[in-house]
Amino acid sequence: MKRRPDDALTVGSALVLALLSGTAQAATVRAQLGDHGDYSRLVLSVPKGVEPVAVVDGCVLRISVPDPLRWPLASLRDSFSRRLSDFVTADGGRSLTATVPCGARVASVMERRNLIVDVGGPPVPGVKPGVAGDGAEEVVVATAPPEVPPSVSVAGVVEALNPIGTANAAAMTLPLPAESPLPPGRGLG
Repeated sequence: MKRRPDDALTVGSALVLALLSGTAQAATVRAQLGDHGDYSRLVLSVPKGVEPVAVVDGCVLRISVPDPLRWPLASLRDSFSRRLSDFVTADGGRSLTATVPCGARVASVMERRNLIVDVGGPPVPGVKPGVAGDGAEEVVVATAPPEVPPSVSVAGVVEALNPIGTANAAAMTLPLPAESPLPPGRGLG
């Protein structure tokens, strides 16, 4: 039985289309989002060879890549963050945008295949980052060690707790007050 040339062409075309459709699909990005004290962190695991660029413009964080990617919008929208919200893709999958607090401190670093973006609160005027308070150095003044109370002997404790010792107290006569605390003209009866 002989093969017809158009069968080979059909099978070859199907194989080429299958290979092309597999490579034409956008790669998937994995994301983790969470708050850590005074900053929020977004970690994006990107495909090998992709170099994302994070840029902040006003109150918008934009993460751009050269080729379209599938961004995990559902998981990002389901996660709660105080400083990152409203995730949207743009440019046909070539960028991911998010709303950040206006004036927020944003730092990004690429570590292996993970883009780590930290979003902190807005800067406090007149305070260097990492310095507590108003920026003045805290002065430590040495003081004398606290005075240690004298130790009490067992005999002293027994004497203090002895009911007979306190019962032997002497009676004392107190002088009467010069004025009565009661209003004048009122008697006891």
